Amino acid sequence: MNISESYQEACRLLKQNRKEASKKIFESILAEKPGHFESINKLGTIYAIQGELDDAKNMYLKALEINPDYVPALCNLANIYNQNGDFENALKYYSISIEKDSKYPMTYYNLSVLYKSHKDYDNYLKCINQYKKSLKNQIDQEDKPKILKGRSRTLIIAALIFIVMFIFSIIRGRYI
Repeated sequence: MNISESYQEACRLLKQNRKEASKKIFESILAEKPGHFESINKLGTIYAIQGELDDAKNMYLKALEINPDYVPALCNLANIYNQNGDFENALKYYSISIEKDSKYPMTYYNLSVLYKSHKDYDNYLKCINQYKKSLKNQIDQEDKPKILKGRSRTLIIAALIFIVMFIFSIIRGRYI
């Protein structure tokens, strides 16, 4: 199994709440490729789920040392600050996350949670609406390749039919 497949498998296991199994795979990925910031970020997520917030924070910071533009780690780091009651740093990292990728839905969702906890309902509603828009765009983007594949297949079939008809017309002595 290559690194990409291992990473996908570990993510699948993590979604099934099989933290230890996924952690082993992420660690094996890092043994092979120490700079795999996505795996470092996911290890941070495992630590956060287990309540090991300092370890989680360190993992997110390590991922950001490797790739300062990695939005999931920025958002996760903001979540840690929010959980620790450091709302100033939470806002800072949510803002950086939005600057890096204004279409990442989870930043808006998590930021809305922060605003709601502070009873800032205007910003809460703005973030929830932006979350819905970003999530819809993400879903639409994920569906596009399927649509393109279907259209591409149709175009290929149509082109093949045209070629076959053209060859038969040449054989028969007629041109289309």
